[in-house]
Amino acid sequence: MPLATLISSNEAAQLKACTRQAILDAIERGAIDGQKVGRNFLVRKNGKFERWQPNPRSQKAGREGHRSGRRKG
Repeated sequence: MPLATLISSNEAAQLKACTRQAILDAIERGAIDGQKVGRNFLVRKNGKFERWQPNPRSQKAGREGHRSGRRKG
């Protein structure tokens, strides 16, 4: 059985075409496997990661809020 590859949260975000924050949120929820190492998070690139898809609606809302310069709250 091959070992799962560990990738950085930035690499995971690039592979899934989402934000790094979306990856960190998914790790926190248990949707994907990840672990904090020092100040960074590593993501286990396994079947769970391959099946996980970011919510396009959340991603769009996050990008629009960021680009417009609006702040929440």
